[in-house]
Amino acid sequence: MRHENYDAVGAAATALAQVGFALLEFLLGVDAPVSVLLLRQILMTIVLNTLLALPVYAIMHRALARYLPDDPRRRRRAQRRHLPRR
Repeated sequence: MRHENYDAVGAAATALAQVGFALLEFLLGVDAPVSVLLLRQILMTIVLNTLLALPVYAIMHRALARYLPDDPRRRRRAQRRHLPRR
């Protein structure tokens, strides 16, 4: 089952990291032009990281699924299917 909120969390984390890095460079006095190009770079990094995260998450989830603990909701549904009907 795919959890869509992981993509949003990953994009938000990337945005936070990029903005934090830009702020750190500014506070350290690195001479870098602050313009629309910086915003474009941040947005492109977020898009690229999100697009790369989609297949990586799917591959890793499939590879590690047998080692991950069962989802409690899935276990309850499976138990309900095997219960005798009254």
